[in-house]
Amino acid sequence: MKNALDLNAIFNEVLDETAVEVRDPLLDPYGDTDRATPSQLKAWSFLKKWIGAQYIAADGTKHILAPLIGMIGAKGSAKTHFGACFALLMAQTFPGSMGCLISNSYQQAKDNGGPLLIKVAKSLGYDVEFFTSKKIRGRQYTSLYVIRLAPGIESFVLIRSFDAIHLLEGAELDWGWMEEIQDADKDAVTIFISRVRGQNSPNAIFAAGMPEPGTHWQYKQFPKLGFIEEERYEGPIEKKLPDGSTVVSVGQLWEPSVFENRQNVGAEYINRLLEAYSPEDAQRYVYGKRGGSRGDRVFYQYRDDAHRRGTMSKMLCHYDPF
Repeated sequence: MKNALDLNAIFNEVLDETAVEVRDPLLDPYGDTDRATPSQLKAWSFLKKWIGAQYIAADGTKHILAPLIGMIGAKGSAKTHFGACFALLMAQTFPGSMGCLISNSYQQAKDNGGPLLIKVAKSLGYDVEFFTSKKIRGRQYTSLYVIRLAPGIESFVLIRSFDAIHLLEGAELDWGWMEEIQDADKDAVTIFISRVRGQNSPNAIFAAGMPEPGTHWQYKQFPKLGFIEEERYEGPIEKKLPDGSTVVSVGQLWEPSVFENRQNVGAEYINRLLEAYSPEDAQRYVYGKRGGSRGDRVFYQYRDDAHRRGTMSKMLCHYDPF
């Protein structure tokens, strides 16, 4: 196509002008290979293999790949830490890129992901500063982190919320990092993904969430979007659009347990989780397994002594323990 963008040329031009040393935030010497979890190591290898890789489709068209990585796993399974590492890799590899950290509320995104973003950046020797408002390339942005990679070379991470997804109207993000997707509205997640369309980097996305019952939308929608379960992954997927053009996606979804991260959270933490949750909830929050369907139950985990205590409750509600 005569007017088609040569994304490879654009990326190479950006890298030639603003190249910085890329310091690995997960692995030695700046990270800590021994403390990385098995799922982190597999996802990291996947990310580094495919980010910006050239792929020739069956029809001969060339594509630059942007990996999609999902982790829907247990509490304490190092999902958010991986997100911070993902953000720092993208920021360094594509200086000047505009990423976005999004969660269900602005405060959740800033409080959960922000501290780890700063911690990982400092371990690499980079300064990070938060701005409530800043003009970048002639456009005013609000609520963002600026990562200073070298004198005059910066990358950016916006902080946004699914609750106010309309604020991303017209945005062109280069890459995205989603947190706590299990509580987000499916349409809001889809809108966010559609906004990751900038031209300063491959449009890679990392998504983190907690396990839910197997009927939850995340298990149906994510494979459709290109996040393929690890056991079903077979490589890049080619798809023909109605206009005859070809698109290529490459993505994987991992479902880690907290036991993968024992070396960082400690056995005592895992034991507290096991003591705190019912066997059914432990399957999700400790083992990272998808829960059973809630069906038409009002209470997911019903306890007669807790939920049918008053006289009127006992008169109006029938409870069959079997």
